Amino acid sequence: MLTRMSTPESPSSSTHRAGSKGRWLAVFVVLLALVLVLEFSFGIVASALSGTTNAVTLETDIESAGAGDVGVETPRAESDGVAVNDRENTARARRSPTLSARLVDPQGNALEGLVVDAIAVDEEHRFDRQPGAAVVLARATSSRDGRIAVPMPREGFVALDLRGQPFVLTDRYCHFAVSESDVDVGDVPCRPAATLKGRVVDQDGAPVENAECLAMFDTTMSPVTTRSDRDGRFVFDGIALLPGAVVVTGAGYGISRERPKDLDTELQVRLDRTHTSVLSVTDDDGRLLRSVKVLRADLPAGMDRSVLTRADDRFEFDHGDVDSILSCSANGRETVVVTVRPGVTEASVTLRDCARVEGRVVDSSGAGIPGIPVDLAVEGRSLDRSGVACKTKSVMLHAVSADRGSFVFEEVPPGNGYVRRTGAPELMRVQTLPGKTLRDLRLEIDTPQELHVVVVDPLDRPISGARIETTRRSVSSELMPAMTDREGRTTLRLVGGRTCSLRVTKHGWVKSVVDRELGRSEPLRVVLHPAASVRVEVVDAEGKPVPNAAVFAYLTNDDSVSAYRHADGRGVARFSDFEPGPWTFQVRSTSSGQFVLGRFSSDSLAPDALSIKSAVLRAGSETVVTLRFGSVQKCTVRVRWKSRDLANARVTFFDARGSAVSALTNEQGRALLVKGGFGKGRVVVEPEGSPFTFTHDLEVPRGRAESFETIDLAGATLVVIAPSDVSRTKPVQLFKGAEVLRITTPGRVVVEPLPPGVFTLRKQGTNAAAKFAVKVGDYLEKVVPN
Repeated sequence: MLTRMSTPESPSSSTHRAGSKGRWLAVFVVLLALVLVLEFSFGIVASALSGTTNAVTLETDIESAGAGDVGVETPRAESDGVAVNDRENTARARRSPTLSARLVDPQGNALEGLVVDAIAVDEEHRFDRQPGAAVVLARATSSRDGRIAVPMPREGFVALDLRGQPFVLTDRYCHFAVSESDVDVGDVPCRPAATLKGRVVDQDGAPVENAECLAMFDTTMSPVTTRSDRDGRFVFDGIALLPGAVVVTGAGYGISRERPKDLDTELQVRLDRTHTSVLSVTDDDGRLLRSVKVLRADLPAGMDRSVLTRADDRFEFDHGDVDSILSCSANGRETVVVTVRPGVTEASVTLRDCARVEGRVVDSSGAGIPGIPVDLAVEGRSLDRSGVACKTKSVMLHAVSADRGSFVFEEVPPGNGYVRRTGAPELMRVQTLPGKTLRDLRLEIDTPQELHVVVVDPLDRPISGARIETTRRSVSSELMPAMTDREGRTTLRLVGGRTCSLRVTKHGWVKSVVDRELGRSEPLRVVLHPAASVRVEVVDAEGKPVPNAAVFAYLTNDDSVSAYRHADGRGVARFSDFEPGPWTFQVRSTSSGQFVLGRFSSDSLAPDALSIKSAVLRAGSETVVTLRFGSVQKCTVRVRWKSRDLANARVTFFDARGSAVSALTNEQGRALLVKGGFGKGRVVVEPEGSPFTFTHDLEVPRGRAESFETIDLAGATLVVIAPSDVSRTKPVQLFKGAEVLRITTPGRVVVEPLPPGVFTLRKQGTNAAAKFAVKVGDYLEKVVPN
């Protein structure tokens, strides 16, 4: 049996065990300290990454703000000089705001599978009636619930466009104001697309096959083209409204332009046969030019405008009883527009070589001045000979002087013109010769004068990133607009005049316009004051938001200082960079009553349809203003002629005060008028395609929310028997005072409705005229006198 014996510990082993305990205790203390340090450090980083650092808000008292660009820059946590941004905020800033909408039919049902184009439209072209005035941003397809989402441009408006779809937008101007955030405009009404049918025939009534047909719409839609079939028939599908014009032409035929009056009647287009004429394009020595581009300038863009080139380098074109207009151009030569009159079978035009202009912008000592904008203008010329008129257009070319003040103008048409510094009143007359180079042109201007500008806030702290530009075109600078640096400084080298006017702007600050005499050595000190911002909420009588309403703002004490915005999909309009003080805001109702579509007309407003409110704006803060519409009255006017509804007629109601509200009748002959109040007034009806108007007295009882009135036009029917030689150049004119109706179709032409009165009928270019009176209910047939 083994027995375990215990022996006493030695001093060395006891000391070793105590040392181990000390080391473990030291390690534990170090680890605890490290954990505390890391926890503290990670707390700071997490706080920075979570976006808890808020932007400094500029208070009314500027003393409470921080240093630097107070209230403009957003402070962020930095690491090694690199700003740490919140990922979500960064992604939101990079993504463009979107516009959401729901496409519905007249019954409110969602429309699935419609292809929608989002178009960017600026303020200048918002109601432009010419096609091609917009840029397509994106294309979207409506989902099962009819919803679409498209990006918005940075400024202006975004328009929705349905093209070639079974449905089209009900409103012809479906524009929405852009917003800085996502917008949902709600339901956008659509209606079934219409179809326009037509037939092309020659002067004998025979069908014209393969004629090119183009429909030009009265909206921002691009023209639509098609060709006639074997029977001369053509069809335009998916049109939202009547085309503004239909242009038809064909090989061996002339050009016809028609304006359809309705979609129910087949459009009849007659083309006159033409003969072939020949155009020769030569140089100054009479030699035929090659590589010449000849286009039919009398055809709109979108049609085949090319001209056939013959084997002998001459050009063949169809020429009839009206002027033919051709545009001739070639590389390195001037562009000439040729008008060939009827009866001319051979025409000739000379294209001269372009010139080149070289010069320098110098000061009084002869030293070159870079960065100066220069204009070169050349006057056009015209030449008329043997039934051919040649015309060159006036041109304006622009250049900027290079390092040593040199500038060059290429492709300059020959002729008389001038060179000048942009905006300067002094001109230097020049004459450019074909194929020659005008060298050593010296444009002497005043020596640029340096102007040092310092932009500060009211506490004399520098403001960086301020934009500086001149307000006078006569004053030029090498760098314009200029931006201030971190110290709020910039230097301008100005040319022209003894004084200059500078506009200084920056977001969040009130803009400043200052005048300064040039030649002074001390810097120009510009003080910018904190600006105010406004949030205008537009609601209706029930408190619901009114999207896309027009909000006008003006300084109460000076209405020349004004601005306007369109509310977004939530009925909110934002104004920024306003001068603190009393401002007045007002919102106006629309003539159609459809606020979401934002169609406004100054002559359709009544004083009691306005909502006005004043507010005192404080510097550096946002003021919220709520505008509420007053009560409006709706009146539907139905227009009838011979027991049938009259579509596309303009109905205008004038009240006793002279204010007017106007609308077009729909396919059922109904026009919706929206006004603050009606009462007694006068209604003027303008049938489509006729310059003659009908006037009726009308009294709409006040106080009714909605009223319905029917107007039966009291007029007559006139049948004009026009001669066979009637055309667009020799029309028949039907007069009543200053109102003139042009008839260009031969044969029996029915004109109705015709108001009572005294009319005159004659063919243009003749003295023979027929004068007759028209009474209500008449049916008259009149032969045009020769």
